[in-house]
Amino acid sequence: MKSNAKSALTTFTGWTGVCWESDSLRLTACAAMFVANLTPIVIVTAAAGLETSQTAALIQNAMFIAGVATLIQLYPVWRIGAKLQS
Repeated sequence: MKSNAKSALTTFTGWTGVCWESDSLRLTACAAMFVANLTPIVIVTAAAGLETSQTAALIQNAMFIAGVATLIQLYPVWRIGAKLQS
């Protein structure tokens, strides 16, 4: 009976066409990317005693650069990038 419940959970979900397991893995990967990008900035700015506005500006810039790097990996510029598929 457990195998039927497991297979029902991972089968085609209907109009979205996405499995529940892959959704949770995508969410986990997305959260890991944000945490890996933000944690060092928060730690360093707290240790340096920077103001909240400066911390916010650094976080915004880091997220922007991470987005640009992702686009370069997806759509290479000259010979830089891996042509990764999303």
